[in-house]
Amino acid sequence: MKNIIEHINYFSFLCLLASLTLPLPFVRFFWIVWLVSWLFECRFLKKPDIRRRSLLPMAGLAVWFVWNLLSVAWASDKTQAWLMIGRQVDILFTAPLLIFGVNSLYKRQTWLRVLVYAAAISVVIYLFNRYWIGNYEHAINKFRDSNFEINWLWMDDMLLEIKHHTLYSVVLSGSIFGVLLLSSDYEQRYGKPVAVILSTVLIAWLSAGIYWSGSRTGILMVAITLSLYLLYRLKGKQRWIAVAAVLLFFVAVTLSVRWFHPRLKIFNNEELFMYKAEQTYHPANEGRVAIWHLIMEERNEYPFYGLGAGNSSVFLKEHYVQRNWQEYIEHGFNAHNQFLATGMELGAAAAILLLLLWLLIPFCYNGEKRLSASVFTIITLLVMSVENLLCGLEGIILVALSLLLIDLPAEQETSKKA
Repeated sequence: MKNIIEHINYFSFLCLLASLTLPLPFVRFFWIVWLVSWLFECRFLKKPDIRRRSLLPMAGLAVWFVWNLLSVAWASDKTQAWLMIGRQVDILFTAPLLIFGVNSLYKRQTWLRVLVYAAAISVVIYLFNRYWIGNYEHAINKFRDSNFEINWLWMDDMLLEIKHHTLYSVVLSGSIFGVLLLSSDYEQRYGKPVAVILSTVLIAWLSAGIYWSGSRTGILMVAITLSLYLLYRLKGKQRWIAVAAVLLFFVAVTLSVRWFHPRLKIFNNEELFMYKAEQTYHPANEGRVAIWHLIMEERNEYPFYGLGAGNSSVFLKEHYVQRNWQEYIEHGFNAHNQFLATGMELGAAAAILLLLLWLLIPFCYNGEKRLSASVFTIITLLVMSVENLLCGLEGIILVALSLLLIDLPAEQETSKKA
């Protein structure tokens, strides 16, 4: 019976990794099955391992969660506050797994391959859905009228019905890092020439998926992920030459493709992404900028200890209504910046502590784990600078799961020694 439960737990874990590129209901389902099956293993009856490095950032996140919980006392909209707390508690669910570990079935090469191949397949699925089915009518109009301009908002909204493009790019960026970690395994299995070709094709395809998703932050994620890996693997002048080549390549690609991708045209046509609401407020070419200016201009309207968990969106909606920003009201745009949202809800001190927590995460690890933690940290910080990552269940699951994945190689080594 024990072996059956262990296999169910491991299988549900693999399904969870494969579902990260799917809509939230799939992720939530496998997340629950995985956690429940782990509980049925009764590993919490064994001796805990409190030496795991991932417990340090997890402890910091626990403090941040308690801070959010206490803020319910002064939140004006307590319903929103409790809804936020209900989502954020998921970030602590992986703490028992970090303390008591997982079973010996967890093999890094296996779960990395599942993550990578599922991500690669998802690019095919979303490309077909978004460009061949979703844009059929627009493509016909474009064929009939060469001056017809495809509305990027429509394309983005269509993808949002399936997956948020920024979170999708996080999964693809993590998968690219997975390809880099699997490169030595590919070399042992297929030889160096085949391994180089396979790794290059996978990285190129996943990078193309990020480009097609329209995530500008995702392009930065890929460039930084590859640069950090080269800095870690290469020695001497080679590392800096390789990093410079990677960065120059991505700059060249970005400057080239900006003429073709609707969302990347922002770099050569400031009017293309001009929201109607912004024209009456701030001459910005990006909706987030207007929101950030609003937050900074109205900073005197919320107390130094914050508005309470989940109440930043309530505050913003009130000001959207005051300014008659209809598009912002319809979409319910949040702060689009985790640190600004935290400052609004818990005060500036909480925002600074959250930033420091993330900056210190890489120093909690050594060796290859530090490389993984550094990639995780930079990707997370990039996303937090443009999204409220820790305000939604999907972002919280990605963060909590990533902290466990960093420590999984050690679990594999322990099981081998045993």
